[in-house]
Amino acid sequence: GVGIAPEHQPLVFRRFYRIDSARPRRSTSTGLGLAICQAVAEAHGGTIELRSEVGVGTRVTVCLPGRAAEPARRDDSPAPREPWPPYLGRG
Repeated sequence: GVGIAPEHQPLVFRRFYRIDSARPRRSTSTGLGLAICQAVAEAHGGTIELRSEVGVGTRVTVCLPGRAAEPARRDDSPAPREPWPPYLGRG
């Protein structure tokens, strides 16, 4: 994009907020995208940050907390499988 003016930046996370509704759009925009992204990020304990400069562009960064992977336990091995098809039997 063309960037977002500083006076609009605090408002772009509001539901249905559009910077210039008079400007023709190539697609139908509802103004919900960033509001949804913010709600999802916050619901997961994360943050969303916007950096924008008119004439340069916009960068939106979402940070979500990670958690350490749990090591696999040896007793979690799968149960032995029965032969298939069942008519083959076991010998």
